[in-house]
Amino acid sequence: MKRAYYADSIANFCKSTPEEIVGILSIHNEFSLEQSQCDAWLKEIDILQNVLFSFRGSIYFEYSIPRMGQRIDAVLLIGAVIFVLEFKVGEDEFAADGKPIRRAAIHLAHGVHFPGQRVQPRDAPAGRHDARDGVHLQPLRRIDH
Repeated sequence: MKRAYYADSIANFCKSTPEEIVGILSIHNEFSLEQSQCDAWLKEIDILQNVLFSFRGSIYFEYSIPRMGQRIDAVLLIGAVIFVLEFKVGEDEFAADGKPIRRAAIHLAHGVHFPGQRVQPRDAPAGRHDARDGVHLQPLRRIDH
C-alpha cells in the first residue's frame, strides 16, 4: 500500500499542472470520487504552488497514518521540519483545537520514516508547543484565496 496518493519533490510539484496532480491523486484514490473532492484538491494545489515555489523539500498529498486510520491532506518535509497541513476548503467552520492535527504530528515525528529524509522533532519559537511530545502546533488561520 502506498502511504500517499501523491509524493514528489516540491520543485516537481510546482512545475506540474494542477490537472496532472489531480490525475495522480484520482488514480490512487481508494474511495468514490466526488467533484467536491477534486475541487478541494485543485484549491489546495493552487495555494501550495503559490506558497512553496521557493522552497526545497518533499510534498505528500493524502498521506495515510495507519495506526490512526486517517489521511492527512498534505505533509511537507522542508529541511528537518515536518509540516502537517489540514485544509477545510469550502467549509465555514472547523475545529480550532487542533487535536487531530496534533495526534497526526506526534505519529509523524515519532514513528514514521520518509524515504531519504532524516527528520527529528524540534522546538519552535511561536505557537502552542508541548515539550513532552516534541510537537509545535501553529495557530490556525483562514486563507481566502
